[in-house]
Amino acid sequence: MASRFGPRAGGTDGSDFAHRETVAAHYKESVLFKNRLLKVIYAHFGLVIGASIYLALLSVKPWWVFAWLSTALTCVLGFLAVPKNHAGLLTMFALNTLVVGVGSASFGVYVYLSADTGGLVAAIGCLLALIVHAFELAYSRTLISSWNAKRSRRA
Repeated sequence: MASRFGPRAGGTDGSDFAHRETVAAHYKESVLFKNRLLKVIYAHFGLVIGASIYLALLSVKPWWVFAWLSTALTCVLGFLAVPKNHAGLLTMFALNTLVVGVGSASFGVYVYLSADTGGLVAAIGCLLALIVHAFELAYSRTLISSWNAKRSRRA
């Protein structure tokens, strides 16, 4: 027992604290990156709202914007995976973000920068979406490996 004032346990000078248990690194990592992933998913939803407003203002609605907007549904998978450490759902979230999100946002950057329609603001929006997706993928990868490390240590 730790005590500031009073008798110390016999046979110790107080320097034998190295044997005490500590919280495993993957638990600390999991807590840290869960919070970060949720913040990035909120940013993703903000971009979805902005893209929806932008889409409402366009007369011609490009197909790839609808594909990118469908990534909002996969954010729900991310939200469901985080509280219960469900690596399978988070893997589905990451794969869909990679294929649909990064693919359609990259195509959007290409379309807006190659066209002479003055779509610089839209291209910047697509670049922001790519940055958000990069963070989502990085945090998801870290969480999946952390959660799988816990599972393999249990077995």
